Amino acid sequence: MNADRALLARDILRAAREGMTEAQKKAFIGRAEKSDRSVFFHKLISSFDVGRKFSKKQTKAGILVFENIFDDGGEKTDIEKARDSLAELMGRGGSGRVSPRLGVTRGGSIARSKKQKNPEKEFDVKLPKVSATKNPLTKAEFNGLSDRGKIDPNRIRPMQDTIDRDFQDGRSLERMVRQLLDGSNKPIKAIRIAVVGEHVFTLDHRRLIAHRLAGKDIQYQKASPLEIRRALKGKRRKMSTQNSGMLIEVLERKKQ
Repeated sequence: MNADRALLARDILRAAREGMTEAQKKAFIGRAEKSDRSVFFHKLISSFDVGRKFSKKQTKAGILVFENIFDDGGEKTDIEKARDSLAELMGRGGSGRVSPRLGVTRGGSIARSKKQKNPEKEFDVKLPKVSATKNPLTKAEFNGLSDRGKIDPNRIRPMQDTIDRDFQDGRSLERMVRQLLDGSNKPIKAIRIAVVGEHVFTLDHRRLIAHRLAGKDIQYQKASPLEIRRALKGKRRKMSTQNSGMLIEVLERKKQ
């Protein structure tokens, strides 16, 4: 059943990307009636405007959200992860429109969130064009670190020469900076750090830059040998810096 839910969710989002037609909405409602979460899907489908397009980035992010919702993680995944991520995605605006107040309830239906966030607040954060590494950590200092801990993000070199302003799930870099500045208790995954040659680099870049901009120490963990190999070779190769990780460019957001 989880696979059926995810497939229906993907089909809905892909149709929304092209501008959902009235006929498509009716067809999706028919499929939704056979689902054990028919109420959820009915409200989701009806929230899309006929003919108005969801952007490509929103579609990709939405698919990731739905795969998370309908994973075999059970109710805990639905409640604690899907509500925030789906509401955040749907509230991003753009050329498609879905209510920014959507959330996922225990039964899988959509509910109004009690506490509304200001979607514009994150954009009061101004991102620099370039972020510079300062007093970079040495190999000897790295060797003296524990496997996990906190560190000044300004001292860690980025492997990449550029970063985008948005995470793969659609969240913005500005949003994470605002979250850090506001003192949110929402956990942020530790960055992985490693020695490559004579320098100490991070494998995770937007989180590093967000902490630099917020002036906050960042959680780190030492990368495994496999993670380091993957970062240096293969399709997902990260090492592209031309200045030994002393500068990283923050790319402008592409107009959709």
